[in-house]
Amino acid sequence: MIRHAQKPASWPLDQECAPINRYFSLPIVQAIAGSLIRQRDPKEELRRAFRLFDIDGKGMITQDDLRRVSQQVGNSIPDADIAAMVEEFDASGKGGVDEDEFLRLMMSKK
Repeated sequence: MIRHAQKPASWPLDQECAPINRYFSLPIVQAIAGSLIRQRDPKEELRRAFRLFDIDGKGMITQDDLRRVSQQVGNSIPDADIAAMVEEFDASGKGGVDEDEFLRLMMSKK
């Protein structure tokens, strides 16, 4: 990565520039970020997102979980809408969206 870093324009040409003083241009930063993003496993990222909702590890996202997260992000969703979301995506009728249902929902191309 250091080989892509550039010296500051004001840096004297006859002096070595330590890596800490170098900078990356926007296209280089975008290329590095793109490479790192492509290396990520989308299913693992979704599993991590699922765990943000299911903080107590019960294996499903319940209405309480949705309510808590919506309040944390400053978007209070009415209880009727939360109930409708869980009902729509809870394929097995157990009162919450399990990890498999969450993955199918998030990976679908609707």
